[in-house]
Amino acid sequence: HTRYISVTGVQTCALPISHIRDWVGDAAGVVRAGMGEKDDKSWLLYRRGDGDRFDRSRNGLADTDPQVAQFAPVKGSDHGYALAEGPGGRIALYGYDFRRGRLGALIYENDKADLDGFELGPDGKPAGVAYTDDRDRMLWFDGAARARQAAIDAALPGRTNRVVSASDDRGQIGRAHV
Repeated sequence: HTRYISVTGVQTCALPISHIRDWVGDAAGVVRAGMGEKDDKSWLLYRRGDGDRFDRSRNGLADTDPQVAQFAPVKGSDHGYALAEGPGGRIALYGYDFRRGRLGALIYENDKADLDGFELGPDGKPAGVAYTDDRDRMLWFDGAARARQAAIDAALPGRTNRVVSASDDRGQIGRAHV
């Protein structure tokens, strides 16, 4: 048995987790998945919630999906989102089924740049994607968020401006610039 830390304290896991390279939590801070690798094989350990045990997904990732770069489970769901190679050869945003360990529908692929990351809104849906072309950028899917980003960029030209926090209603935002 291996010990790990969760939001409810130290717990044990009967599965070998010594080769886990990344742990992923949901919006509530619950550790929900771990990506494992050993030799030329990779796998996903997953659990639905904090009181559940980790289990290997039914399908090994090495044989079913392109290399997945980033995961985000949606709180209270077996679904979430992942970054993986898209049909155009760029890193793209997909839906992801954690229970089956498989990519779902393609959500967004930029035809000029790989995606560096993505943000989920309070509702658990994708709010925007980050990518780098001549500089770091954020593409917000919501028109109001896109307009706020454009206003910040216009007020602080020549800088990389990123919204780093926001109230649930998006009425107040915190920003960072480089």
